[in-house]
Amino acid sequence: MAALLALSALAFAQGPFTHDIRPGYGVTSIGWLSDYLPALRGSPGDTRVYFLESGAPGGTAVVLGGTHPNEIAGIMAAVILVEKATVQAGRLIVIPHANNAAFGYPDPRCPSCGPWVTFHFDGATRSFRYGLVSPTRHSRPRIQQCTSIRLASSSQERRCGT
Repeated sequence: MAALLALSALAFAQGPFTHDIRPGYGVTSIGWLSDYLPALRGSPGDTRVYFLESGAPGGTAVVLGGTHPNEIAGIMAAVILVEKATVQAGRLIVIPHANNAAFGYPDPRCPSCGPWVTFHFDGATRSFRYGLVSPTRHSRPRIQQCTSIRLASSSQERRCGT
């Protein structure tokens, strides 16, 4: 039984964390951050991206929550937008857990803080993951696709990593 639990924990730790987000009527599509950076696919850093499209012309706003997973206010603001907002013009892109890999690490500066923050409202209870500001593991995926970069300010070409 202990081996099964250990394997389950290992499998959970390797993939992206999922969160209790209940998309509202304004959400027109849901994607993954790895759709834009394939090196994140299947890693703890991959996370959901929510799109709220109005269908009318207008600008695009991007909201990132969870850049610092121990700052619950930004996460909650992004979650409320995903669950309650509708867009009248343009579009809104929301990433409630921008630093998703950090949600798997406890914050050593707050030993009494558990891995969850629980709210009770309107007769319901919801729990949201709480994490470390910036873990070192999984925070920067290696990108193998880059071979060279042409600098816009010159005609020089520079190899990635040099």
